[in-house]
Amino acid sequence: MSLNTQIEQLHKDKNSLSSELRDRKNEIETLNKRLDISQKLNEELKQKIESEKQAAATLHNADLQASQKELQKAKAQAKATLDNVYSQLEEVKNSRDQSEMTIKMVNNKVERILENASHYFETEFPSAENLISFLSQPPPQKSQYPQQQPNQCQPQLPPPPAVACTEQIQASLEKKLRHERARSKALSTAKEELESTVEKLKREIQEIKLQNQQEINNLNNKTKQMIEDQALIDAEKKHTIAKLQAKVDALSNKLIMKRKESNARQANTAQRETKTYKQEMAHPTQTAVSTTFGISSSSSDDKVEQRNCAASELLASQNAELQAKLCSQKQRCDELQGQLQKSQQHCNDLDLALSRAKNDFSALSIVHQDTMSELEMMRKALHEKESVKDRADKKLMRREFQAQKALAQNLAAQVDSQKEQLNEISLANQQALHTIDTQHTTILDLKQEIAQSNDTIQKLRDELISTQAELDNKQEITPDQLIPSSAWSCSAFSSELNTSINMIARNPSLQVSSKIQNVYKIIAKYYDDIIAERDATIESAYNENQKASNAINQFLINLSIALELEPITFNDFMVKHSETKVIDTIKEIRTCHTDLKRKNEQLLQGIDVVNRAFNICALNNDGTCNISEIETQINCFKCQHSTAADQLAKRTKKYRELASALKAHKKKAGTEAEDANALIRRLKSQVEDLQKQNEELSQGSQKMKWELQTAKAKLTDQQQAHEEITEELKERIETLEKDAAYEKAKAEAEYNAHIQTATVQNVNNSDAISQYVDQISMLKKSLEMQKATIKEKEGEITRLAVGNENIQHDDEAKYASERKQLVSGYEKAVAELRAQCEAHRADVEKMAKALAATEKKLKQAKESILQLKKDKLKSDNDFKSQQEQYERQKKLAETASKVAILNAQTDFNSKLDEERAKIEEERRRLYNTIADSFKQFTVTHETLNEKSFKQTIFKARDEISRLTAMDAAVRRIVNADRYQKTDDAVAQAVLKIA
Repeated sequence: MSLNTQIEQLHKDKNSLSSELRDRKNEIETLNKRLDISQKLNEELKQKIESEKQAAATLHNADLQASQKELQKAKAQAKATLDNVYSQLEEVKNSRDQSEMTIKMVNNKVERILENASHYFETEFPSAENLISFLSQPPPQKSQYPQQQPNQCQPQLPPPPAVACTEQIQASLEKKLRHERARSKALSTAKEELESTVEKLKREIQEIKLQNQQEINNLNNKTKQMIEDQALIDAEKKHTIAKLQAKVDALSNKLIMKRKESNARQANTAQRETKTYKQEMAHPTQTAVSTTFGISSSSSDDKVEQRNCAASELLASQNAELQAKLCSQKQRCDELQGQLQKSQQHCNDLDLALSRAKNDFSALSIVHQDTMSELEMMRKALHEKESVKDRADKKLMRREFQAQKALAQNLAAQVDSQKEQLNEISLANQQALHTIDTQHTTILDLKQEIAQSNDTIQKLRDELISTQAELDNKQEITPDQLIPSSAWSCSAFSSELNTSINMIARNPSLQVSSKIQNVYKIIAKYYDDIIAERDATIESAYNENQKASNAINQFLINLSIALELEPITFNDFMVKHSETKVIDTIKEIRTCHTDLKRKNEQLLQGIDVVNRAFNICALNNDGTCNISEIETQINCFKCQHSTAADQLAKRTKKYRELASALKAHKKKAGTEAEDANALIRRLKSQVEDLQKQNEELSQGSQKMKWELQTAKAKLTDQQQAHEEITEELKERIETLEKDAAYEKAKAEAEYNAHIQTATVQNVNNSDAISQYVDQISMLKKSLEMQKATIKEKEGEITRLAVGNENIQHDDEAKYASERKQLVSGYEKAVAELRAQCEAHRADVEKMAKALAATEKKLKQAKESILQLKKDKLKSDNDFKSQQEQYERQKKLAETASKVAILNAQTDFNSKLDEERAKIEEERRRLYNTIADSFKQFTVTHETLNEKSFKQTIFKARDEISRLTAMDAAVRRIVNADRYQKTDDAVAQAVLKIA
């Protein structure tokens, strides 16, 4: 009976263990299903995240490209406006210089006319108005009287024809003066307009400079805000790291407690085994039952130990793999550090090259300013010089100019040497600061790497703990729990799309994967339709735009043909700003029209002045003049003017010599100006190259800023996702721990109850054995009888045991295959997750490195900006001091040159007066000698002048011609030879007659 009871208990234990095994298998299957579902969800979420990232990246790139295009357009427009402003300034300056030159030439001409008039009329004319008033007076009428005796005073003769010449000269001079006055007025008005335009352009330049300064200030404020935001983000990161460290410490404490509990359990099991062994030794009769029970318990313990060993081996292999990955990552970090150091050295070299280029540019700008100042000095000196100067004065001025130029060059060389020394000192300071910053950055990078390695180790430990807990106890997760009904709808989608998605989600015949695929298809179809509609609208708008552009193209082509220009298209009009050509041509046409009108008016005024001055002819009924009469009288005036031109020929020779000297001087100045212009062009080209480099650097900094912003956004998203995942894992771990503790308590209570009943039964059996030892002998016979029945029953038991063993082997084979499949699937999922985690880590590391590099670049840019500001302030101060010195030297040179010019003018005027006096004395001597020699033909009552001199010469000529004719007639009568005198021939003839 006891054996039957024990066998029944064994069967019950076996059934309970098999039920437990089935439950565990079911739990493992549910856990594997949950794992598969979670892996699929993770993969889908990752795909969604990647697609969203790609879409965001494309949008970001499109925004960047659009912003860069807008910036380039704005810069091109600003450059075009600046170029136009500078070209207009240059044109204004050139026109102003030309107007000043013309005004000075006109003034010189007026002064010459006044001087010549004063010499000719022997009266002084302080201004042109006095000369005009003098010339406008009618000539005095002289009375004619008969000739009296030689002792009495004779009456004046009628005015000779020279008076008419003087009147004509007066009229021509008046005409020239009026013309020059009108021209001077027009030039003065043009000068005022040019000055107003110059002032406007200067104001525009100042406004542009103020706008640029405001933009620079805004950018500086933005950089400060970015630095503050970065500091806040770093503080938040540190706070989260501290929280995670606290959580890790708590979990490590829990692990230690669980290990202690497991050690205590093992000790209890060892004590139980020793107790059972003692009981078996004490009661050898119950060996069969105890052996069977021990075999079953030992088999269950062996299975549990095998499972634990397999799990521990897996964990150890995973730990070794993770350690190997850590080592490889450390090696990679070392390689990246070396690459970082190389890139930093390259950046330092580039900074040094940039600073050198800036120093060269500053030196060239100083040289350019010096050349410009010298050119201005030359221009002013040339404008202030008069047309007539002595060669000695020119040599003195050149010597003074060369001496001043040498002094300026020496000063510039000293300034350049001092600037080079300052630049070398600043470069040394920058290098020292840069080395300190690089050391600080390397220390910070090493600290960050250590912290990252610690974080990775702690994360790996957490993952090991979480995987062990998930393997120990997992609950079934239904598809509704994984993907609730609310997850199939989104507020961002439209109502039609949400309804179609809900229809698929409510369909129970479909699986989760097929539902998700159908949902993706619906979303893709919906958005494809939207994109097709958008493309259609864009195409229609493009067609309309093309029609408008074609119409504008036709208009522009017709306009360019009408204006006789190259054909202009819409693209040229919008991009190349070719509208300036059209505007310039229209302006030129208008200016030509106004010039022609003005010239016509001037010609009409000139004809009126000629008519009034010379009373040539009156106007016709149509308002026109008889040009033939004007031409005839002008020809008469030309004949009369030719006599005066012969007298002025001698004076023009001197003026030509002076003009040739002036031309040579102008040629030299032109060559020097061309050299200066070549230098200016070179400097402009260098400035443009540096501006391009600056624009490229600014574009690079903007790109890095955009990448920083995207990296920050990604970091925040990843942090939020990590926090959500950690919270979910904590909740799962807590629920699993509670369930495991509850099941453990249950199992321990059941095992204790079984052990107590078994011990009680053993005690009762031992008492019964001691009581019924006597009865055994009596019952041996019955036992022998029952042995046959027992053998039969044992045969049946062995049959049942073999069947059970076969069933168990089949179950174990199935369990092993299922387990292998689950383990392989789980390992694949874990490997994929690890690969994804490693990819994420690599991305995070890249982002961190990019952040560090951008921060370094920002620091370097700030340092360079500060250094540039300091250099700018120093250069401004130096420039101001040099400008003040140059202005002082300029004022001194101007005063010295003015004094020298005044002295030269006074000397030249005195010399001119002396020469004129000498010429007049020589003329009077000639007149006196001729008058003494031709006393017979001179008029005594008239003064000696050109008129009386001409009259005496004409009279003497007539008398000489009369005498030569008489002599020739006498020689013919006498038949004188060719070389014989008339007196000898007459004497011979008289002798022959006598």
